[in-house]
Amino acid sequence: MQYLPKEGYQRILVLFFYIIIAVIALTLFLHYLFIPLLPFLIAALISVILQQPIRFLSSKIRIPRKIIAFILVLICFGILFGLTFWVGSRIFFECKSLIGQVLENGSMISGLLDNIMNFVTNISERIPIFKNGGEMLEKLSGEIDTFFVNMIKNIASGSAAKFSDGIGKVAAALPGILIFLLVTVISSIYFT
Repeated sequence: MQYLPKEGYQRILVLFFYIIIAVIALTLFLHYLFIPLLPFLIAALISVILQQPIRFLSSKIRIPRKIIAFILVLICFGILFGLTFWVGSRIFFECKSLIGQVLENGSMISGLLDNIMNFVTNISERIPIFKNGGEMLEKLSGEIDTFFVNMIKNIASGSAAKFSDGIGKVAAALPGILIFLLVTVISSIYFT
């Protein structure tokens, strides 16, 4: 039985057909099966990584392999959860600090813009061509100040809204996350 013709345009058509079937199969797998199988894939990866330490410890300590596997899987997940919590808390506090800095520095930016406008106004008053430029610069200065104040207010209110939306989404996803983690841990224990 021949799966691929030896030559000609038929070979190209059959190869193209195989590629399309592979792309469709991969798309269906990623869309429908990847998320349900992900806990088992993670568990398999962790069990492969822990095989050498389990063998080494079971030969040196003379404790049954199942107990060592159970303890090492719990230690591994404890480290992973601890790192995830630490990184998440660092990201949260850094974002909070960034928003605080933006709100704090808003007045500094406004003061800096006022100083620049005063400098440009002083220069424009000394040049005879720009005698009427002072009024225009004052108007422009007021508009720039208003723009920056509004921008900072929008950033603050938008980030607060996004934060509350994010908290709501995390709360809604929490049962699914807990089931995912539970299946991953139990699968890891059984695979090792």
